[in-house]
Amino acid sequence: MSPGAAVPIRRRWLPVAVAIYTALLLACGPWLHPVGIRGALDGYADRAEAILDGRWIADPFHPFLYPQVVALVTLAVGDGFVAARIVSSCAAGLFVFAAVRLAGTIGGSAVAAWTAVWLFVNGSLLTIGVEASSDMAATALVTAGLWQLAEPRQTAAVLRAGLCFGLATATRYNSACLAPAVVVVLLAGPGRLGERLRHAAVCGAAAVVGYLPSLVPNLLLFGTPLPSESWRNLAYKLSPGADPMALLAYADPAAWFAVDGARLLERSAQDFAAIWNLHLGRAWFGEAAPQALATTGSWLLLATSALAVLHAPRRLWQLPLLLATWTAAIAATFFPQVRLLLPVLPLALGSAAFMLLTRTGPLVLGHGACAVVAVAIAGCAVPTLRQFVSAHPVREVAAAQALVAREGPLVRIATCYPQMARYVAAPVVYVPPPPMLDMTAARLFERVATVADQRPDFLVLSRATTPMPFDTVAAAAPPGFVVESLDAEVLVGRFIRTTADWLEHADARPTTPGRLRLRVQTRIEVGTAGFQVRAPDGSVTVLPLANTAPRTFELEVPLPSGDGRDLELTPCAVRTDGVVLRGAPLRLEPSGGR
Repeated sequence: MSPGAAVPIRRRWLPVAVAIYTALLLACGPWLHPVGIRGALDGYADRAEAILDGRWIADPFHPFLYPQVVALVTLAVGDGFVAARIVSSCAAGLFVFAAVRLAGTIGGSAVAAWTAVWLFVNGSLLTIGVEASSDMAATALVTAGLWQLAEPRQTAAVLRAGLCFGLATATRYNSACLAPAVVVVLLAGPGRLGERLRHAAVCGAAAVVGYLPSLVPNLLLFGTPLPSESWRNLAYKLSPGADPMALLAYADPAAWFAVDGARLLERSAQDFAAIWNLHLGRAWFGEAAPQALATTGSWLLLATSALAVLHAPRRLWQLPLLLATWTAAIAATFFPQVRLLLPVLPLALGSAAFMLLTRTGPLVLGHGACAVVAVAIAGCAVPTLRQFVSAHPVREVAAAQALVAREGPLVRIATCYPQMARYVAAPVVYVPPPPMLDMTAARLFERVATVADQRPDFLVLSRATTPMPFDTVAAAAPPGFVVESLDAEVLVGRFIRTTADWLEHADARPTTPGRLRLRVQTRIEVGTAGFQVRAPDGSVTVLPLANTAPRTFELEVPLPSGDGRDLELTPCAVRTDGVVLRGAPLRLEPSGGR
């Protein structure tokens, strides 16, 4: 292959391969990603379901396109979390399609094919492609824009590129970081100055149109087209062990930069170097790739990208500029995570495949080298998938569901898992977990104390949401907390409280044969009161009582079974602010209750 030669790309296999890959993700999604995981919980499912209810949740950190699309899919599948997972899997298919087409502009069909193989066996892509988050959707749109930008410079291609970049920004705000490099590419490209200016204008106008799905809600909710608070990630980047809410003190980026700007520049330079030394290789081989392999991969991608600019056909001088711009933006704005580095993979992988196939001597040697890389990527996919699956709090959810089945629907469960309310039919008390760098039992119970007014009955933890040694929890527990069950993964503890602060008297006694009189007197004003009744078979019902006098509730009902002595009756009440109060269980006695 001679430098500058245009290589035809046979594309018939690509749609079929991408369709199979997308179907695989859709089929594996329920197994790989059964519930939300910590680190990918931006509330998109809740925001989508709120849109269907006619409400818009004002979120200055995340734009609106992804929840809008998820809302449309929710109409078909009925669950926002499942819909978000489906959207991400379809976006992964779009990403692979656009990535392969982009890689094909570097060296033709063989380069495109090996890029596709490397992406298909990439463990990180498999996991991010099923997550209920906007990462995959934004990556797909950015990649589609880059692909169109690398096509022969026609107005239609430039328009499509701008539309993709606008849609990407409406999905994740950091997609706008490519804007300076895109402007340079358009203005410094081939053709007359007037044509280049027209292309830049077309691209900009199309980007505005693509951003409309987020622009309009932003104007209505915030009064500004770009209310992003994402710049506050800069503060968290420098203090990852801090409470994120404590980092909201600064009014604007300038005020924060005046204090911590020097530290940010130093940390950004370190992260930019780390991207090229480690994290880009982890994006290629997978999250769980050994450090030596990831570092080698990072340098291989860097070297081949630089060499490909000198040897690859067509106008590819802009590729390193786009790649460097994106990595610099990620290094400067947040942590260099694999999910944020995916947009550079098509450029880097296409360059690597091009150099392996054209600069290693005999073609069979190049294909052999590509095959070895594919095997290495597939090998790293196994621990990456295992690590991803283990990050799900499935056992925590199961433990909470078992408590509801055992204790009844009025039980209040405290948890550090913010999405627990989606999976249990009982009140959930969310306890913000301590920062990762200060994840101790003492700090955990400090957080529990802040929600004590919500009167949780149980605390349920798992290592997926609170990664700490659970054997230290019992030692740090305050009076009135007892660990009920504990293993390496899940802890369940009970809060034991006196009922004297609200319960004056609870009484349950037979009246006439087959009839039961229930009575509750409270020391405080409550909204409703009643009894939770547990039968011997484990079934639970709630009997609300009539308010017959101030703070007095009574009801006479038929005995549910036999003489009632095998029933467990728990007095309970609901305060006017919605908090559920529970007393100690009692048994029915012929002479009365207690």
